[in-house]
Amino acid sequence: MKYIIAESRLNKIIFSYLDGENWGYEDVGDGEFNLHDEKTGKDVMRYRKTFYRGSGEMSMFLKPSLVYIIKNLFDMTTYDAFQVISDWIKKNYDVHLPVENMGWIEDGSDF
Repeated sequence: MKYIIAESRLNKIIFSYLDGENWGYEDVGDGEFNLHDEKTGKDVMRYRKTFYRGSGEMSMFLKPSLVYIIKNLFDMTTYDAFQVISDWIKKNYDVHLPVENMGWIEDGSDF
């Protein structure tokens, strides 16, 4: 059975899902931070200054599994999943982050 849900209501549902996760926050200095899964200790999000696009823009790197969970659970595109995560980050961490500044955490990578 499919339901029609307004976008604002869908965002509230996804925000509730993300709020319900046990995120650990780690300040790594210079305005950069990590969010990790408290159960596994693995980073799920990393907020970093990057220089590959110019003059030190901030970027968010996400664990693919988080994006895929939201994308598949709520039947949305990858771009839309990035957008709602960006909106949630803005709400909770007062960070404005365009979707274009989001990328993937590579498994096994270490910042």
